[in-house]
Amino acid sequence: MFNVIVSKSLKTLSKKEVIQLKDLSDAVKLDNATQENGSVMIYNVSNIVTVDLVSDDPDNPQEYTKTVVIDSEGNRFVTGSDAFARRAWNIAEEMDGDEFGFKVYRRPSKNYAGREFLSCSVI
Repeated sequence: MFNVIVSKSLKTLSKKEVIQLKDLSDAVKLDNATQENGSVMIYNVSNIVTVDLVSDDPDNPQEYTKTVVIDSEGNRFVTGSDAFARRAWNIAEEMDGDEFGFKVYRRPSKNYAGREFLSCSVI
């Protein structure tokens, strides 16, 4: 079992929104979606949330960090990509409350031949 800890959010979350973040099984997995479609457009971002999933099993301690992007219609998009998270948060902070969206895509790694990472640009 994992405990879900919201470590960062663009906006203050209600109790209901925090509970909803505990189950991301219906969220679009950006890693898979970009492999299938090349890119994913997320219009009208309403929130970005960083959640830490921490195992409560002392014999098998695990911790994951996920970035969740929520659009104005309530659709959720999730990834564990650190590169995407850094870029998305930088864009959100620069937008400073103005309306924006993301084009999410894969880029070849300069450090690891044959590997790709997720990135995004503002739309």
